[in-house]
Amino acid sequence: MHQRTQLSFHSPFVKFISAFVAAISLPVISEILKIVLYNKRVVTSNLGYEFTITIIINLTLLFLIILPLSVWVEGLVGSQIKRKQTQRSFINAIFHIFIGIISGVIYSLFIPNTTPVGPILYGIKLAVIYFIYQSIFIWIIKKRAKRVS
Repeated sequence: MHQRTQLSFHSPFVKFISAFVAAISLPVISEILKIVLYNKRVVTSNLGYEFTITIIINLTLLFLIILPLSVWVEGLVGSQIKRKQTQRSFINAIFHIFIGIISGVIYSLFIPNTTPVGPILYGIKLAVIYFIYQSIFIWIIKKRAKRVS
């Protein structure tokens, strides 16, 4: 029971750090893939502009849509579903895909002249990457807590 209290204490910190890491890592990975896979040489000013705009969009989606929905869903799953941790993690992952769909639909409302498929896939990708980073950081905290106690 003590470990659960310690984990819930770290949970807001983990969520914010996961959101920042997901917001920054997605444009970094996409730019590396553009250069390596497609052999595109990008002008540095263009790279900086795309990187900055993508981070702003990611932070907006993460902090205004994905993070609040994630807190709500994880609280709902944690209180309603009394199963093993792996089953709860799987259910949380499925719900994060739905969170990505919701964020993608909202994001597509602000982009003129596009089909909603692209922004929905982008929202799903961002929500899943956020969930992966969050799971990794919680796992690290649990391992360190076991080592300390």
